[in-house]
Amino acid sequence: MKNKILILFSAVVFLSASNLAMAKQSKIALVIGNSKYTDLPLKNPVNDAKDMKTALEKAGFTVIYATDATIDKMDEATNKFLNALDRDSLGLFFYSGHGIQAG
Repeated sequence: MKNKILILFSAVVFLSASNLAMAKQSKIALVIGNSKYTDLPLKNPVNDAKDMKTALEKAGFTVIYATDATIDKMDEATNKFLNALDRDSLGLFFYSGHGIQAG
């Protein structure tokens, strides 16, 4: 009986410590939605990015957000994201739009 109580107590302490570590962990997200393309504009990417931003903020993420961003703005947002991450961070990247544009 004492062993079962000790095991249960150890599990509770472990889970509490895990939750505390997760609570202290910084959660950073980069969310980009690009809709305005010259030749083939899209309807949903900016809306999708906005919804994702809202959901991630509710989940405790700090969100770096860009819409209809030029390559320079995407580079700037990416660098901001990478600089915000540290060894213990949880990072998430979400992109909505064309994967590539050529010609």
